[in-house]
Amino acid sequence: MTQSTYYNALRVKWPTVAGADTAARLAALNAETVAGPPRDVRTSEVLGFLALAGLTTAIEDWVAANPMPSAARTAAKELLRIISSPHVQSIETSAPAKLAVVDGMLSALVAASVITAEHKTALLALAATTRPWWQASGYTAPISANDLDAAGL
Repeated sequence: MTQSTYYNALRVKWPTVAGADTAARLAALNAETVAGPPRDVRTSEVLGFLALAGLTTAIEDWVAANPMPSAARTAAKELLRIISSPHVQSIETSAPAKLAVVDGMLSALVAASVITAEHKTALLALAATTRPWWQASGYTAPISANDLDAAGL
């Protein structure tokens, strides 16, 4: 990668960064975060969320009241099985395919009104991470005044 290409993201971003002076703008830029890759979620985190939201018992009761096979019933039973198993410490939501499966399970529960869309969003947010803008943009360290000079800014 040439130096001119290396600084393209900075050249595009810099005009959008607010601040009273260059030092304040650099501080703001280096403090900015963006979505990072998803992380694995400990089953205790899921259980804790569900318990605090009053959903663990509600899901168990829903499963008991709905004996007919369905995607929602399977999702509910498997979710309860995962979070109660002593053999499963975390859900591998850092793997895109497994995150998609979890998303699908939660969507089935929302469609059956077992949980709300807000609950689904909160559960998926457990896997969310952030990282600095500069790192997500391919830089190896926070942006400095030297980087601004090299970029012609």
